Amino acid sequence: MANWEISGKFFESCNCQSVCPCVILSPPTSGECKGLISWAISSGNSGDVDLSGRKVVLALHAPGTMIEGNFRVALYVDDGADTAHMEELTGIFSGKKGGHFEILGSLIGEVIGIKQAPIDIVVDGKSRSLRIGGIGITEVTAIGGHEGADVTVNNTPLAVVPGVPNIVARNNGLTNRDFDFDWDHATGSAGFMTSFTYQG
Repeated sequence: MANWEISGKFFESCNCQSVCPCVILSPPTSGECKGLISWAISSGNSGDVDLSGRKVVLALHAPGTMIEGNFRVALYVDDGADTAHMEELTGIFSGKKGGHFEILGSLIGEVIGIKQAPIDIVVDGKSRSLRIGGIGITEVTAIGGHEGADVTVNNTPLAVVPGVPNIVARNNGLTNRDFDFDWDHATGSAGFMTSFTYQG
């Protein structure tokens, strides 16, 4: 039996052009990756702590090819989380509680901050939007494929959500200003969206 399990909706938005090359271990299109990665947890628990309804966002800067690591990150948890939620979620998303985040956590070189903030994540058909109160905002829309089907990538060697098709999207701009991150990406950069289930 898993010690923790969470499920919900995921999306990410970054500065790469076209389909993000980082997932196939190629360098970011501008030499570095700067993005917001978000999880809206619809159901889940860690031990006796119910994590349903919680929202988590990672602001991430990778200085080069992502598989080389040295990420600088800031972690945000929605301001409705209590002390128990914070303890469990920071443990999960830092990789300290095992599962897939332990692999992703091994690529992090520096955590520049952890804080609570108002987080609004909206899932609307083929669009997703994120607002971190007073800090960051972005929105992505799925790219239309053949006969309107989703364009997807799957089984990539590097994935935030492995084992499921990730829908390719474009963002409508990204702004993030907190700690020493000061980002303003133009409309049309890369994005992914999918559903997630993790456990550890």
